[in-house]
Amino acid sequence: MIKLSKQLIVLFVVGLTFDGYANPLVSWYRKPAGQVYYTVESPAEFASDEFAEGDKKPTVTLQQFSAIAGAPLILKEEYMVVSGINIEVNDFKFGDIENVDLTTYSISVPFVTAYKINDDLKLMANISLGVYSDFKKITLDDFKFSWFGLCQYDINDSVELYGGVAYNRSFGKDSIYPLVGLNWKINDSWYLGLVFPRPFIAYQASESLLLYAGMGSAGGEWNVENPIDSQDEENYNFYFSGYRVGCGVEYDINKHITMYLNVGSTMLRDYEIENDDRTLLDTKVDNTFIGTVGFAIFP
Repeated sequence: MIKLSKQLIVLFVVGLTFDGYANPLVSWYRKPAGQVYYTVESPAEFASDEFAEGDKKPTVTLQQFSAIAGAPLILKEEYMVVSGINIEVNDFKFGDIENVDLTTYSISVPFVTAYKINDDLKLMANISLGVYSDFKKITLDDFKFSWFGLCQYDINDSVELYGGVAYNRSFGKDSIYPLVGLNWKINDSWYLGLVFPRPFIAYQASESLLLYAGMGSAGGEWNVENPIDSQDEENYNFYFSGYRVGCGVEYDINKHITMYLNVGSTMLRDYEIENDDRTLLDTKVDNTFIGTVGFAIFP
């Protein structure tokens, strides 16, 4: 097993709990205590003719800011309890659709337990409570929860097996999906993570420089007011889904701070705004460029 302090193992569990982005391209096996990052998706053209004016189709641009932190509440030899916070702001700019812009907010607090049965077998469980809204009006529909259960089995010092199930909005709408796969420390330089839904490969080029490539789901769901007609007092569900794939670098500024940069593409992106009675928007958008800059904090 990759050698880690108990604190880092706990904070790894926190990292798995966060909904939506939690930057899927960062080599999460390093398990930071906190992250802050900024992401931008370049303008993507609507794939459908919805809201099109002649041959000119609308576009959508996303800017995203996220801050993640976690800390242990109970730290024993056999079990650990940890909590944290995830704050995420998404600014959607819809070009060529008059007066339509949308900013969403996600604030969630996870409570996680990890139990060490023996040196090879560990169990982890989580429930996360949060609010997902445009904050123009708060209703009970803004509050949601997510959870996961996960089993880790160490085959040897290099290979870890994972199996479990999660419920959250990583694929857009609320969904249950498996957490299954393995992590393999091939040697002192190469790491391979094949845990669905966020596989990665990483190369330790030097003591302070890490190169990596990976992919992951990047979706979300929020309760919002009508962004097209301000006179409409109904609430709507805003969903968007897709996948991010790319490569990047992590550079250790010192033993506590790591800077990372990555570039790639967002694919299979889908936007939907609806409620039980009406659909305001339902369209796919073209693949687009994505760039991220951020910092990770380690104990």
